[in-house]
Amino acid sequence: MERGFVLFNASHHERRPRGARAAFRLLGAFTDAGAARAHAASLPADCDLLVASLGRGFALTRALPADEGAHLARLLDAHTRRLRDHEREFLGNVAEHKAGATTTTPNQVCSEDVVDGGGGEEGERQPAKIPRDAELRCQNFAVLSVVHDSDEPVADRQEPAVVVWGVYDTEDSAKDAIKKRLSLSVKDLHLEVCSMYEWLEPTEVSKHLDDIAEEFRDETLTSIIAQRKTERLAVKAFRDLCGDDGAPMVDLSRPEPQRLGFDKAVNLSELSAGSLLVPRVQELAPPSCGVESVGLTE
Repeated sequence: MERGFVLFNASHHERRPRGARAAFRLLGAFTDAGAARAHAASLPADCDLLVASLGRGFALTRALPADEGAHLARLLDAHTRRLRDHEREFLGNVAEHKAGATTTTPNQVCSEDVVDGGGGEEGERQPAKIPRDAELRCQNFAVLSVVHDSDEPVADRQEPAVVVWGVYDTEDSAKDAIKKRLSLSVKDLHLEVCSMYEWLEPTEVSKHLDDIAEEFRDETLTSIIAQRKTERLAVKAFRDLCGDDGAPMVDLSRPEPQRLGFDKAVNLSELSAGSLLVPRVQELAPPSCGVESVGLTE
């Protein structure tokens, strides 16, 4: 489904439920807002329930927003500014590369409606899980975009926005929708495939990029990024293995000393002192018994 309304929960410092950072949980998509409100009766009452249009943004502000439109406009303006800066930086790098330079210098919406969730206490306890009988058929995965609040340096205080483009039965059908339709119309935002009915924290995604499969519009870039992730994961696995077994990491920046004897480090210069001639011995007359003896020269 790519037209209609999406029902969701939102959590933050002063939301219900209260959370340490921005988070949301998608609960289903509906052809009209009335159907979404009707379905809300079957959901846990310990969280605020909200409705937004598919294809339009909603903000994960720290409290229910008084002017959500202004906040969304600010995020989109900042996102557009970052895109321009990245493009300018990229074109500058290309120009310097063509000129033979070896170094580069980087350059420094629809309002949501609150649906009354009924009773429930505000507090720090974990919100109830969505029961299986409240999950909708053929709605298991969603395609969405996150507009990050990058002007706020503290991740837990950031107030990003989310745009849900559609909901799908399987992960493969969601990816197919991205390739055939959404990637052709959504040019300036990442398209994410996420599970529904689970809490998602968009400000934490950057910490787990190596564990997330990424595909880019350019297949060559997809291959390059995948290879780099594989290398980083291999290095991490090796370090974890060494740490678990107590094996020391070898410092390859310093040459390993040569060793002589049991455990004595020496330099190669000490091995070039030359050799000594062993003094010849004087042969004495053989004794009667026929046994040869050798004596040292005085």
